[in-house]
Amino acid sequence: MRMLVCTAALFGLTTLATALAPSMGVAIIALVFVGVSSIFFTTLANTTLQLGSAPEMRGRVMSFWSISFIGSTAFGGPVIGWVGEYAGPRWGLAVGGLAAVIAAAWGAWAFRKAHSRQKK
Repeated sequence: MRMLVCTAALFGLTTLATALAPSMGVAIIALVFVGVSSIFFTTLANTTLQLGSAPEMRGRVMSFWSISFIGSTAFGGPVIGWVGEYAGPRWGLAVGGLAAVIAAAWGAWAFRKAHSRQKK
C-alpha cells in the first residue's frame, strides 16, 4: 500500500512540475515523467485490486474500479477543461496535480489509520 500511495504522489508531483515548467521543451520532458508515473500507478492499483480480491469477486471488483477510475473522467474532464479555459492550461495541470497529491495524502492517512487498528 505504501508503494500505491507513493506512485499517486509521484504522479501528482510530476504533474505539478509540468505546470511549473518554464518552457515548452521542459514541459515535454516533464510530461514523459507524468506518463511513466501514471502507468506505474495504474498498473500497481490494478494488480493490488486483483490480488487482494477473492477470485469469485475479482470481475465485480475490477468493474467497479473501471467505473470509478475511467468513469470519473466524465465529471473531472469538463471541470479541468473549464479551469484550463478560464485560468489557463498551467492551472488546469496544477489543479489535477494538486488533486492527486491530496488523494495520495488521504490514502496515506487512511492506510496508516487502518494499520494502527490492526495492531490493536
